Amino acid sequence: MGSHVERPPRALLFPVVASGHWGPFLQLILQLATKKLNFTLLADRGRCDELKAYQAKGAFATLDVEFLEVYTDPSTLSLRKDLVPAMWTNLESFISNGEFDPSRYTCMISDMFLYFCQDLADKWGIPNYFYVTCPTYFGLVLLHGEGIVDGGWIPQNPVKRKQFLDLPGLEMFTGGDMPMALTEMEPDLFHLLPRAIKGSAGLVFNSFEEFEKKPLSDLRDQLKLNAMPGKGPPTVFTIGPLLLLPGIPGALDDTKPVEKSESIAWLDKQQKSSVLFICFGSQRELPEPLITGIASGLEDTGVPFLWALRIPPQSSKIESLPEGFESRTQSRGLVLTSWVPQQEILLHPSVGGFLTHCGWNSILESMLGGVPIAAFPLYAEQRMNQRYMVNAVKTAVAIEGEHGQYEAKEIAAAIMRLLKGKEGVEARQNMQIMKEMAYAAMEEGGSSHKNLQNFLAEVQRVR
Repeated sequence: MGSHVERPPRALLFPVVASGHWGPFLQLILQLATKKLNFTLLADRGRCDELKAYQAKGAFATLDVEFLEVYTDPSTLSLRKDLVPAMWTNLESFISNGEFDPSRYTCMISDMFLYFCQDLADKWGIPNYFYVTCPTYFGLVLLHGEGIVDGGWIPQNPVKRKQFLDLPGLEMFTGGDMPMALTEMEPDLFHLLPRAIKGSAGLVFNSFEEFEKKPLSDLRDQLKLNAMPGKGPPTVFTIGPLLLLPGIPGALDDTKPVEKSESIAWLDKQQKSSVLFICFGSQRELPEPLITGIASGLEDTGVPFLWALRIPPQSSKIESLPEGFESRTQSRGLVLTSWVPQQEILLHPSVGGFLTHCGWNSILESMLGGVPIAAFPLYAEQRMNQRYMVNAVKTAVAIEGEHGQYEAKEIAAAIMRLLKGKEGVEARQNMQIMKEMAYAAMEEGGSSHKNLQNFLAEVQRVR
């Protein structure tokens, strides 16, 4: 009989490098580094260079780390229809070139969409953990993906768009709340994901138990009921909000200006909790009708506002906004098209509300500032986030519309409910409670602190 040779812990990391997925994955990498876990990152040149910059400042000084440029196809850099097939094509070519040695690794951590990573982990005999860059109820979407698609629970189905799902754990959501990606990405993606999820060693979420008690309980129950023969159910780790953890010494972000930004200087002059902050993330520009609708709604409300407006590189702010908008609102508003420190803005005492697309990262940042939300979902799981924030935890007001179609009067009405109405008062109080729970979860002995320590101990096991 041959003797078993123990391998020192080394993680193989498979992120999706599109911005909405990469940011949370980077936060996780930095935490793995604090526990002295050696790792190899498979990514594109830009993300590898980003981590090399951290390394140059001493972030991984005592670790054996590798940054391998695997993804060269531009299709792997954004959340588009052919993302997953393009990543697999690039990866398959890389691991079959004869130089890649899977025996070096003791575990894998992969993005939630990369179902093929589970097949590789099974082939190589190591555990794989899926990092889900969404709330835990999206874990139920991944698990029930086949039933959702085959059952017609998609926004494109006019019959079921307003009906509530009959799948366990997802009963509070309608077909219209489901992500368009269920059918817009790789055709078989949500048929392939359930098997991969059930076969994994665990699911990791940048969330916390107190915020998602019922979805988390439902997810764990469903994983037990659907466990694969011969395997136990995947362990669920809620380890967030990771934004509350201290950074690694020397791992500084050179993109942040040293001096006080224009946005913060402007906020310093405003009254407490009076300003509406408006931002829709960094992935997409808003279409002109939406910009016009938001601008008209802002004019109708008369509230102070700070608008971080993303515009195409070849456009100007004057071309993007309705004629005369800035001059008519200059006494109470500021529109910026350059980078803004969103997290710092949401922590500023002058900010009283956040008009957002309901991306998960933005929700967490708003929560940590105790800032209630005017929920304006556009894509991905954002309609699910809106429903959960408005109906389940009551930390937001809804802007009514059908998948990106919103009227100025609806926008104005929601802003007034948030900043001036009883609904906004309740949302602000509840968001403060969630803020306190989030901080408590990450403190020593808190739920996320314990889960993070358990996860880090799990991936550090010698195998």
